[in-house]
Amino acid sequence: MRRIPIRMKLAGALTVPLLGLLLITTVEVVDTARDVNRVRSQTQLARASIGPSGLITSLQNERTWVVVELIGQETAITPPVAGYAESRQATDEAIAALRDTLGGESDAVAAAYEPALANLAELQNLRATIDASTPPRDLSNIPFSDEVYAGYSRMIRPFLDANTRVALAVDDAELRQATSLVDTVTRQLETLSDLARTSIIEIVLGGGLNEPPEIAATSKLKSVFDLANDELRQAPAPYGEVVAATFPEDLVTGFSEQVDAAVAGEPVNLGEILPTLDVPADAGYMGLRNALVTALNDRADELNRQAAALNNELDTTRKQLAAREEQLRVAGNNQSKLQSERDGLATLGGMTTMPNERSSSAVCSPTAATLRPAKLRESRPYSSKRSLTARTALADVNGVGKESLRMSR
Repeated sequence: MRRIPIRMKLAGALTVPLLGLLLITTVEVVDTARDVNRVRSQTQLARASIGPSGLITSLQNERTWVVVELIGQETAITPPVAGYAESRQATDEAIAALRDTLGGESDAVAAAYEPALANLAELQNLRATIDASTPPRDLSNIPFSDEVYAGYSRMIRPFLDANTRVALAVDDAELRQATSLVDTVTRQLETLSDLARTSIIEIVLGGGLNEPPEIAATSKLKSVFDLANDELRQAPAPYGEVVAATFPEDLVTGFSEQVDAAVAGEPVNLGEILPTLDVPADAGYMGLRNALVTALNDRADELNRQAAALNNELDTTRKQLAAREEQLRVAGNNQSKLQSERDGLATLGGMTTMPNERSSSAVCSPTAATLRPAKLRESRPYSSKRSLTARTALADVNGVGKESLRMSR
């Protein structure tokens, strides 16, 4: 059995743990890279869900100005953006900004908002219809104002639906909570507008809520409004404090009282409803949404910082992986070299005679080759320079031979 050199044993012993360490390191690299990519994808997705909120707000602001101006009530409340040119410019800029933002997002996010963007083709036609209108700007123009309101709403709702789908796709629980709250507030702004419009139309044109269909429609909207307010008030940490600090309690309480009174059949007039809606932008749902968007961005920044730290760890791990691969390569080369040396030594050890060398048995008689002592083999048995040991051994052999001959006779 061939003996394995100690250096080869050491190389083999080193190779096994290096292979295990290399495998573990590779798995760590893959897992860390996946975590980093997932965090970045999630923060981008969450921010994408609030990106259209800017366009939704602009469309709502443009709609608010148009609706109150068409009925001559632009001085009764303070629109967030006053003037046709100003409100339309803000909307156009928001559309361009959203298209630019979606251009840098994933295909899935861009696809989620593409139908809503395509639906904006109606905007120019709606603006042209408004510009061509000539009726007096007073309450008699409410029917046309209501048509315009519905036209803007048809462009806003697809964005709300896309926001909800994108927000639900966020995996991080805290980040998803923030996106859901922002989505709820954005929808609440639309619900508030719908409820105010329905109430005002029925109160001014219909002489109050006195027909079952009118009461049912208003009550349904009021129920949606109340449920969303309860959801916001009960928001858990860490966003509960944000909601508590910015929730538009005065607006909700004052407007709800007027609507509840109208549903109950009590007399309510336009002069009592409009003041409850006339609040500064930062004191209404807009202020709440802005605060939640800030909190969402803070959470996204925190996650991105964690991803950056993971990425740094990933770079370190990659370097360690490269070093371990090099160690493994060197160990493998050393083992191959030792194996080659061992094979060479084994070949040399297996040669009993050198080429051109004659063995002693080839020049000796069978008797001499068999009986001569070991030391005698060190010299030529028939040389004149035989040693004393050789001469003595030869004499013994001759004596044995002569005796054998005599006995045979």
